[in-house]
Amino acid sequence: MGGGIGGNMGDMMSTVGTAVFADDYSIPSGSSFSFHGQGFAPSEQVVVFANGSPIASGMSDSSGNISGSIPAVNSSEDTDYWFVGQSSDNKDSLTISVLDQNDENDSGE
Repeated sequence: MGGGIGGNMGDMMSTVGTAVFADDYSIPSGSSFSFHGQGFAPSEQVVVFANGSPIASGMSDSSGNISGSIPAVNSSEDTDYWFVGQSSDNKDSLTISVLDQNDENDSGE
């Protein structure tokens, strides 16, 4: 497997021409988020990392596009998700906010 990630995730930079987007950037605790992206090599494995650890992987299509759904990492802070092509090393990230139950059910009392 080529490409990959090592070292400090904070040192990573997005690849020009590679872009990943979420359908919703703020989601309830315990849920998943859907994403779509472009700019990866055709038919390559794309690994998703959160907090420096791989959490999911899939294959880009014949045009280098990706799409899918991933369970959010439960965190009280925003989480950066890095999408990294394993042969091209093309990468991009997005940030997801997980809302806790108090945020979701705030009735203003």
